[in-house]
Amino acid sequence: MDSVVTSLATIAGCTLPTPCGPFSILADDDCVLAAGFVENAQLLTPLLDTSRRHSPIRDAPAHQALLAIQAYMDGELAATASMSVMQPGPPFAARVLHALSLIPPGQTESYKGLAALAGNPRAQRAAGSACARNKIAIFIPCHRAVPANSTVGAYAYGSERKSWLLQHECVTTGKECIIVRGRHDS
Repeated sequence: MDSVVTSLATIAGCTLPTPCGPFSILADDDCVLAAGFVENAQLLTPLLDTSRRHSPIRDAPAHQALLAIQAYMDGELAATASMSVMQPGPPFAARVLHALSLIPPGQTESYKGLAALAGNPRAQRAAGSACARNKIAIFIPCHRAVPANSTVGAYAYGSERKSWLLQHECVTTGKECIIVRGRHDS
């Protein structure tokens, strides 16, 4: 009996020092698979889709996703928006994550407003949960979603980093850094 051997595609891993700590990325040739404020890209493997968790990771210090984060940190806030991302999940969560990409840098949206952008204004908790499960920080800007009480709120990598990212975007865009209640709140 012949054995079937499958080959796992190699994933590029890289880490960049940033003003708010090391930022790591896992990506393939086509898109970003996981990204966040961790010291080593290997630490992101639990965030990968189960079919990719055992793929070999190669060091890729010049990967285009890393260059996009460097550009973002240098003030080119739109640099990350052009990157393709892959994040499996239920349909509503996918709509929430897409809606996050519609929030311009330097602006925020409440979870209720985000739920409305995703097509279900009464699903603010589900919108918050989708943000909390975001595996691709900055590329999918979940830091722009905030509670309706005008506080910064929680962030997987700490509220201090979320505040730093919002402040960075406000300073870069020249906008006053205010946590704004959702544009879609009634």
